[in-house]
Amino acid sequence: NEGNIHNEGIVKVPTSMMSWLLTSTLPPSEKVREDGMAYFSWKLSLDPQQEEVLTITTTYVPLLLLLIIIIVIALAYYLLRSPIIATKGPVDIQLREGGISEIKLVVVAKNRTPQTITNVHVIEHVPNIAELVNVFKIGTLKPEKVLRHDCVQELKPSLKALRMVFYYTFRKNEPA
Repeated sequence: NEGNIHNEGIVKVPTSMMSWLLTSTLPPSEKVREDGMAYFSWKLSLDPQQEEVLTITTTYVPLLLLLIIIIVIALAYYLLRSPIIATKGPVDIQLREGGISEIKLVVVAKNRTPQTITNVHVIEHVPNIAELVNVFKIGTLKPEKVLRHDCVQELKPSLKALRMVFYYTFRKNEPA
């Protein structure tokens, strides 16, 4: 206060919305929005020849930590994800007597890494209510083994290339 009388007033310092979130002030200020602008606001009361120091500190450490956490999560995802993508879906469904009597499935197994992956087995479990029809499309792999257990059949083709497609046709078992 340069004068010789007591003075009261409001001091406003413009800021941005981003800085508003990352900034602290001493003494604590009010955060005010007027006419679409953001301000730090202090109500000051000064005696003659008195001074008040207002400190505004902006730290970007929380933003940097958030960025580092996002990068670490993205790296962990890419390093720990499965190297093989497998999708399965029906190609053709034949209906007879109100139910599915035959279904053709396609299983696509794809290596998403540049490295060669060996000794991979795609195991398809088929319930005993269906049987495998031994008709395979040209260009697809036949199963290495067809194992019959109490409640499932296992089909075990091996994956040796970058992308393999398996077509299987299953037919409903007819009661004896």
